[in-house]
Amino acid sequence: MRNFKFITVKLSLSIVLILALVACGKQKPIVFSEKITEEGLSNLFEKVKSDKSISREDIDNFSNGLSRIGLKRDSLFNKTVEQIIESQKEYNIEVSLSGLESSVKRSQVAVSHKFEYLKMAAIDTLGKDATVIYFKITNTSKKALTNILGSINVYYENQIIKQFPVNIVQTINVDEFAEIRTSPYEHDESNPYDRAVRRGEKARVVWQPYSIQFADGTQISLLK
Repeated sequence: MRNFKFITVKLSLSIVLILALVACGKQKPIVFSEKITEEGLSNLFEKVKSDKSISREDIDNFSNGLSRIGLKRDSLFNKTVEQIIESQKEYNIEVSLSGLESSVKRSQVAVSHKFEYLKMAAIDTLGKDATVIYFKITNTSKKALTNILGSINVYYENQIIKQFPVNIVQTINVDEFAEIRTSPYEHDESNPYDRAVRRGEKARVVWQPYSIQFADGTQISLLK
């Protein structure tokens, strides 16, 4: 049993050593050291194409890097192919991190409150016919909410036809809700979109939050 364990450990060490030697001995593609010049730019494609050791990922990064950096003459020339590829890899990471940050914030905002559309109604404002939307906001977070910014978008056949700005400045405690009404907008019966909004014909109401603020001063904003 002891001999079996010894052989197993020895075999594992041998595999690790082989992998390390392979990694160290792996040569970079020759084209990596190619410097980009104005004169040599036209031959660059053929050089990359003929270098069979370059990976598809590196080709994609080089292509995207050229498109991004190539707009600035001073940033492109006299750099090597490898430098362009590494620059693009760093850029890709920055983009991915930015996307992740936005996703985290959207999730935080989404789990912190719940929007519920109640009804659309006609009201009279200073003798003029107007439309408002009644809705409910429930605090589903662990802290009191003090400000919610967003808009209620009304879609008709997948097109936004009306936007109701929402700026809630009041305290909504944990697990409590507030019923709120939007500011009115003047109704025009001759406008087919206004008629669709008023009557709810094929109209779809969508809540779009922009930011929320808690009683402790913490704010989560989706605005850039």
